[in-house]
Amino acid sequence: MRYYGGMAGPWMLLPILFWLLVLAGIGFVVYALVRRPPVGSGASDDPLRALATRYARGEIDRAQYLRMREDLSGDERSS
Repeated sequence: MRYYGGMAGPWMLLPILFWLLVLAGIGFVVYALVRRPPVGSGASDDPLRALATRYARGEIDRAQYLRMREDLSGDERSS
C-alpha cells in the first residue's frame, strides 16, 4: 500500500468538487435572478391588453372599447 501523507489521493478531490458545485449553484442562482424580467414589464404593458382589461372590468362600454381598439390597432375600417 502506498501512503499519501494523510488523505488518500482520490479522496482529496471530493472537497474541491464540493466547493466547485457550491460555487456553480450560487452562480446559477445569481444568473437566474439577473435574467428575470423586471416587474411590470412585458405583455401587461400592451395597450390592447390594458384596454381589454378595462372593458372586462366594466370601466368602459362596448362602443368605447371597439372605438379605442380600432384607434390603437390602426385599422381604417368604419363600423
